[in-house]
Amino acid sequence: LSQAFSVAGGALYTIQVNYDFITNEFPSQSVDDIFRARVSSPSGVITPLGQETRLTSTFQTSSEANSALGFSASNPHGRTGFKQVITQWVPETSGTATLSFDVFDRGDTIFDSAALVDAASVAQDPPLYFLRRGDSLVRTGTGPVLRLQNAAQTFDSLMVVCCDGRATL
Repeated sequence: LSQAFSVAGGALYTIQVNYDFITNEFPSQSVDDIFRARVSSPSGVITPLGQETRLTSTFQTSSEANSALGFSASNPHGRTGFKQVITQWVPETSGTATLSFDVFDRGDTIFDSAALVDAASVAQDPPLYFLRRGDSLVRTGTGPVLRLQNAAQTFDSLMVVCCDGRATL
């Protein structure tokens, strides 16, 4: 499952996704099924957002019926429970990026796995001060970086330093 979207190089984006990995490999199988959530930049750089594997993730035993689009969970099966990923991401170039989710078997094709994906979003989230590669902020005084008096201002972050930027306060 994937969705392409446009991005501006060097801009800050907040990516959020909720997922639940469900597998029929659990609890007795020793082969590995994998779920991955990733974002690919316009230049092809892949940033992992989340990953679950049958052999390394923590599962809860479930007998709850799950069936959709040809997938049916057998009894009992395992599920990770919904997990939320929120991360900030900066693509290096402008163009088309891709948010993708995949589930695949490693070692067999007998037992199925699936993922429920909910509330996936990518939003540009500019902070008031954004320091990137080559940017540097040095303050030697003791005054605040921002002083508001009788003025309202809305932003998620006052300052974000990433991608080899530097701030000395």
